[in-house]
Amino acid sequence: MNEIRLVVFDVDGTLTLVRSSWQCLHECLGTWDIGKQNRHRFFRGEISYNEWAGLDASLWRGIPVHKVYELFRSVSLVKGVKETIETLRNYGVKVVLLSAGISFLVERIHKEIGVDFFIANELEVLGGYLTGKVKVNLTVNNKHCILQKILKISKHLCIIYTE
Repeated sequence: MNEIRLVVFDVDGTLTLVRSSWQCLHECLGTWDIGKQNRHRFFRGEISYNEWAGLDASLWRGIPVHKVYELFRSVSLVKGVKETIETLRNYGVKVVLLSAGISFLVERIHKEIGVDFFIANELEVLGGYLTGKVKVNLTVNNKHCILQKILKISKHLCIIYTE
């Protein structure tokens, strides 16, 4: 394991039992019917990822942020995730999470297990409530670009990327 210095994990459907943190939030907040339409529009090429994320986030304007944290606390992790990440870190391996999902879930994993770095999409919060805006840091199509930037910065020799 000495030659491996960095492991990068996807989150939704890889480290968690939910395939999409976006869909999970939609279903919990009762907005999945519209969210599903937005999703189809994106995959048909009618709107960009940023537009899709913006449309979804706008549906959650005024939701108390504590409710979102609570919803994502209930998301189960895949069996063995905590032990795997802890073992990697014990061997000195840096662990990074890249997710086109919502940062609240990724942040939870970071706090519970401890990773070195993570990138995900951020729902904007003001005064304890979602504003209906989102900062897109990662899309379903640009993970490889972000990974290449991480490699240039870190100059690590070997990577294992799971998705």
